[in-house]
Amino acid sequence: MLAVRSWAPGSVLCRLKPVVWRRYISESERNFRRVNTCKFDIHICISGQVGSDEFEDGPAVVGGQESCSESGLHGQSGDVSRKSPDNKTGNGDIVHRQSVEGKNGPIQAQTGLDYAERTRRAIPDEDVVAAILKFVSIDDKSANKKAPALSAKNAESAGEIDDHQFDFLAEKLTGKRGCRILPERFVVAGRMTPYEQFSAVKGENPYEKRHDTRISVTSITPKNWCELQRMFDVYSGVLEKPATAPMIRGSKEHLGYEHHTHPQKQFSLKVNGKKCDVHIEETHTFAEKEKLPLERLGTDDLGDLYTQLDRLGERVDSDTKMLAGKWASSILRFLSLFQFGECREVLVNALYDVKENKLLDSRGGKPRLPLEPADYIIISGIIDHLKLESGSYEGAFETYQEELKSSITDALDISDLIHQIAKKSRQWADRSDPMIYMTVKDIKTRRTASLPAPQQIQSAISQVGMYRKFLELLSLDPEVTYHMMIANALKRGVDPYAPLPQAVVFPLSLQNNYLIKDFARIKLGKAIGFRPYDQDPFIPRDYSSNVDLTLPEDSEILSVLLGNWKSPPTLAYMAARLAQLYHLMNPFFSSIGSIEYSNKGSIFRQINCRYDEAAINDDIKHGMNLWLGKREPEHPFFASICKRCVFRKQCEWNLKNNDGKKAS
Repeated sequence: MLAVRSWAPGSVLCRLKPVVWRRYISESERNFRRVNTCKFDIHICISGQVGSDEFEDGPAVVGGQESCSESGLHGQSGDVSRKSPDNKTGNGDIVHRQSVEGKNGPIQAQTGLDYAERTRRAIPDEDVVAAILKFVSIDDKSANKKAPALSAKNAESAGEIDDHQFDFLAEKLTGKRGCRILPERFVVAGRMTPYEQFSAVKGENPYEKRHDTRISVTSITPKNWCELQRMFDVYSGVLEKPATAPMIRGSKEHLGYEHHTHPQKQFSLKVNGKKCDVHIEETHTFAEKEKLPLERLGTDDLGDLYTQLDRLGERVDSDTKMLAGKWASSILRFLSLFQFGECREVLVNALYDVKENKLLDSRGGKPRLPLEPADYIIISGIIDHLKLESGSYEGAFETYQEELKSSITDALDISDLIHQIAKKSRQWADRSDPMIYMTVKDIKTRRTASLPAPQQIQSAISQVGMYRKFLELLSLDPEVTYHMMIANALKRGVDPYAPLPQAVVFPLSLQNNYLIKDFARIKLGKAIGFRPYDQDPFIPRDYSSNVDLTLPEDSEILSVLLGNWKSPPTLAYMAARLAQLYHLMNPFFSSIGSIEYSNKGSIFRQINCRYDEAAINDDIKHGMNLWLGKREPEHPFFASICKRCVFRKQCEWNLKNNDGKKAS
């Protein structure tokens, strides 16, 4: 057994230059055609990814929320034909989370044609796997050697400090006046934990213990750039950094994939005499396209509608509008997943119990409801790609899709869709031998069509595992998930029970046509068929509001929103539908996740990884322990990361290991 965690910071692997690793991989790929078998259950699949994973640049977000596009787009990913979700005879790279065990099995690479076709044509590639295994099996005795202590006095006398930009930060972290060295160890003994400091920078009182500030999945992922740099940023009050060229390039690639899967329509409108560009995501549905509102409304009609909404003069809270847009988009995309097999850029989150030092998990017993938001920290993320794939029977998804389509009586009624999807999932999803299963994927963009360093691959595997973990927790108990979503809104400073203004309701209805019939139910004060919401005592029942707008004759589908509302549309309603949709995912989970590597808008490699829940739990706890002040930050996994770090001239670790000519 070859332990992946043997990639110690001081080992030969970590001292290897990135270019050497890439050259080794490149040389391996030139020889792949002469290899027919592999002894290890690791499979290389030449396909692609999005999302900047460039070695030269760190993360744009220091510790907070990951951004999510309010519009949708996507890159078409191909079907990966497999015999089982364990990929015993399938294609794609299998990289074990904790270890790689020797096992007879094919290594398959994919080249040529479009992505869908590439994922069906496999070519063995043992050398790439051998390269990874060679590195992870290195036992370097020097890995745990510590560099000699370096005092501020010695460093300054040696002339190693020539930049005093962060003198104040050094004094703050050490508690010593005149200190110019940024210490390696300062978190555990500090007066404020990193999370408290982060909350203070966000404008909250860190001593109120409300835990309202969210942190991102990437900020707790192991080996994700440099924890020292991230903590220096947090304690110096830097929340975001300017986007670098690789980040911008990665964002554009992500957007391209997103819009390919979730197309948008763009309208240039005149609203009260002012030009306004509006982007509306198309509703992907089994319903006839001609019946959808956007197919019936022209640019002038939309301009008139938006003008009327603007003249209502409703106060629209920006946070409420943004969260409503994201939740409505997630509802739309999850429905697209169950009907058409994939979706992109969807929200996922978990609640971290600060007292118990673990994620809220209803498998350990249903928590007391409603949840107390102050007891939890939100960990949020954006999943790049979810895909339903055929398992034990090739073409199973297409057959499932036809059966689902024929069973639906109203293709724009969420209640009917949820009911029918639940029935079909029981027939088609079985974890012991699934005919259909779901793969959680993350896209990483690359400047060149080459793999990153092994540590970065392992970090990406951990990130995918966290997304998989969060999704499963959300899928367990829809009632608990509903209250998790309510707590999520409250911790964002948004009232989930406040009526949504019509200036929000109508644009959401145009983007997500599935909402319209639900809004019609709510307008009449009817139940939506989800008990936790229908019986929630905080939902406004004694409500009256008249909507008086002039709509074009061809927009009868929107006319149901006019007139008197007996109950208001709220974020709580969206939380209810999201809870149901998360729950529908539960039967489809498998042990397979994927990292898709992309270059110039094309997936050139897909690495599949096995989900190891115990290892993921350890990674989450390890990451959160830093933010909660229970451990010290780790130094970068490559010394060359320091070359572009603004803290390098005063960083104790860099002065000891790089400027001191002792690379780690």
